[in-house]
Amino acid sequence: MGLMKRMLDRIGFNVAAASCGLPQPGSNRGYAPIQLLLQFMLLIWCGANRFEQAEVTRHDRHDPVF
Repeated sequence: MGLMKRMLDRIGFNVAAASCGLPQPGSNRGYAPIQLLLQFMLLIWCGANRFEQAEVTRHDRHDPVF
C-alpha cells in the first residue's frame, strides 16, 4: 500500500482528480469522491475481484494510507 501511495503522490493523482470536477456528496455524511477513487484503486492493487470485498475495505478504519 505504501508503494501505491508513493506512486500516486508522484504522479499528482490527488491534484488531477480534484481538478476534474467530480460530483461532491450532498450531505455531511457522504464520502469525498477522491477518497472513493483511492480506495477502489487500492482494492484493485491488492487483488480484490468482487464488489463485496470493496465494501469490507471501505469500512476499515485501520487503513493508514487512505
